[in-house]
Amino acid sequence: HIETPYGGQLFDTASPLSADDAAARAGLEPDQLQQLTAALGLPSSNLSEQDVNELFTVPRAALEAGMPWDAVLGVTRVLGDSIRRIAEAQIRAVHVYIHERLTAEGFSQEDVERQIMGMENLIPLTDILLQRLYRQYLVEALIEDAFLHLAEPERETAEFGSVEATIAFVDIASFTALAEVSGDDAAVRALDRIDAVVRRLL
Repeated sequence: HIETPYGGQLFDTASPLSADDAAARAGLEPDQLQQLTAALGLPSSNLSEQDVNELFTVPRAALEAGMPWDAVLGVTRVLGDSIRRIAEAQIRAVHVYIHERLTAEGFSQEDVERQIMGMENLIPLTDILLQRLYRQYLVEALIEDAFLHLAEPERETAEFGSVEATIAFVDIASFTALAEVSGDDAAVRALDRIDAVVRRLL
């Protein structure tokens, strides 16, 4: 089931750009391009023209707007890690809850693959969801930043770039024993319940 909808990317016949050509087209130095692709978790030796056009426009624009290189690299790393985790979580969910479950229930491989193919419409819907959530969390981050600026007169001695934060540690009593006695599934369900409660309170 890698054939659709993006399986073709595995067998792209377009010739990759050389490192120097990719950097030139991206408007970056070769070492910057290499660091950005590493931050995104991608290989820097197999970039196509489409990759260059779609992946590096934002970092270049941020640099041109005056954002320091370390900041651009840091944000790029967070974006790459976050999007990778989202994609992996989706594929893992389909594998566990569709592929493994239906196979265990005796469905034929053809039926399983047909069911998985029906999940394709989730991909464009996820694109919409990601864009909506990004805008929502951007507004919340802007509000939080505004509150930090309001508090700045009281933090004149704070080190440059520092922010005040509250860190909460949650210890789950007898969690190891629960997992050993009741199994991993019960432990994960308990974690899900705790997450739902704690996340709302935080």
